[in-house]
Amino acid sequence: IPFDEKAKNIQQMVDRLETILKDLGNYDATLKGEKFEKMLDRFGFYVTEIARDRDPAFIFDNLETFQETPGGQMAPQFADLKAVIESLFRKRTYHIVLTCRYPVPDFPGLDVLDLGEVDINDYWKRLIYFDAGYIRKYLEESRGGSGPPVRYIDIVKLQHGIFGGNYRALEFFNRFAAERPEKIAAAVQSLEAFKKETAEILDKTAGAMEEDLFFRRLAGLLEPVEREVLGILSGFRVPVLETALQSQESESGSQSLKAADLPGVLDVLHRYTL
Repeated sequence: IPFDEKAKNIQQMVDRLETILKDLGNYDATLKGEKFEKMLDRFGFYVTEIARDRDPAFIFDNLETFQETPGGQMAPQFADLKAVIESLFRKRTYHIVLTCRYPVPDFPGLDVLDLGEVDINDYWKRLIYFDAGYIRKYLEESRGGSGPPVRYIDIVKLQHGIFGGNYRALEFFNRFAAERPEKIAAAVQSLEAFKKETAEILDKTAGAMEEDLFFRRLAGLLEPVEREVLGILSGFRVPVLETALQSQESESGSQSLKAADLPGVLDVLHRYTL
């Protein structure tokens, strides 16, 4: 049973369980559940009903969007979500999976599995698939009578150590390396040369990774209509008046957009520096 950043309060989580019960044909449980005044009690009752003849697993995805700071405590406005997870932990009956880009100090004793660390063999295959920076091509061109100055596997190991096997970082590296092919051509003379010549590309890759992650963290905080307006704004390359957005709004046919408080939405996007 998945819950992501869209489930920001306990009412939305209760509604999710209620929908599941209805899909299972258990309307009686939904009627009984309405007798519980406290939403946490109702949530617990629905969980028990679902688990009568099933073995549910609860997945709470993207918890970083609920943290005050990366790796920090959950923000006070998400106390409902924290209470729900704590209640499930106390029962010790169900499977619970939490996904987060950072440590989750609110729930000590977790079994942590790092999904970002890719095995070097898989990373080697992806590097060959991307042909990132045409490294192998330049290695072949630099091959002399006694073999190439540096082995490809040595470069794979070096990049795996730098990027931690992150495929997204490899995509950025490939893009920036294509802009500076002369750097890669000069880099294959030795590992030291590779480190030196690609330092600028690696810096740009690290910056792009931070920007990419930061944008996704901010975008995860937006309501659907706010993301819709952000999508419209992305089509403009210069500042525009609110009337231009209203024109787009009327052409879109989106009822949620037409009913939106446009100045309020723009204020939210401004506060998030989007």
